[in-house]
Amino acid sequence: GGESASEANPFAGDRLFNTPSDADGLERSFIATRAVLRPSSGSSIGFVATRGGGRSGDHSLLGFDIDQSIGGQRVQAWVQHSMGDSGGLEAQTDRSAVGASIGGTVGSIEYGVAWRRLGDGFDSGLGNVGSVGSHAMLGRMGWSVPLDGLGFLKSWKFGIRTRVDTDLEFDPRAIDLVIDAARFLTVSGDQMSFGIEQKHRTRSEADRITEDQQERFRVGIDTNPNRPLRLGGSVAFGDPAGVIATAWQGAARWRAAPGIDLGGAIALDERIDGIAAG
Repeated sequence: GGESASEANPFAGDRLFNTPSDADGLERSFIATRAVLRPSSGSSIGFVATRGGGRSGDHSLLGFDIDQSIGGQRVQAWVQHSMGDSGGLEAQTDRSAVGASIGGTVGSIEYGVAWRRLGDGFDSGLGNVGSVGSHAMLGRMGWSVPLDGLGFLKSWKFGIRTRVDTDLEFDPRAIDLVIDAARFLTVSGDQMSFGIEQKHRTRSEADRITEDQQERFRVGIDTNPNRPLRLGGSVAFGDPAGVIATAWQGAARWRAAPGIDLGGAIALDERIDGIAAG
């Protein structure tokens, strides 16, 4: 997926496909063909074709993508087009999707920028890809500062991520800003973090525009991911007042024999409402 995260890039490999519950016959069959040509090191050209898999009816799909690494920078671009049953959509409905991204490292700064456009009639057989009839612009930047001589701390990382969603005329719908104000890496590989998340939503209803803005704070800790037993958790609080969200994860792996690894993972999310504020 690179900079085009799963919602921005329909080719991302960590997305799941779900057959519509009301589908029958061939609509329950999902066939996907993926081919990748690698003409040189750090370069690839891909092709994908699917049969079935739309939210309703047959929304087969055809798409191409390119991936190129140049001097430590990664450039990606992709295009898709929904085919098959139009599901009652008008013939002139835009059923295409396109996106591009670039990311890499410049000196001590890591960066990434991505953009994607989904036509108002796009329905991917590869699963949900976000709101159709929209643009999404994503960006991130971060850097690390060594903390030599400060005991158990190894480095301090600072980062910022932002996302802007608009309609096809570029009128804003949502603006998200995530600030990793402090992410401390210890000499043992564990991480402690503190961040701020801001969300701004704009809605148009009955010729009236409403706006909603939230700001939340997050504190978390994660153990070294290379350990056989990994633990992590975070607590988020802020707007709306009196609402606290917690997330906990755990994973374990065991090498039973050379070439045989056994493992398992568990995750728990909990939201606590009604806590008195102030």
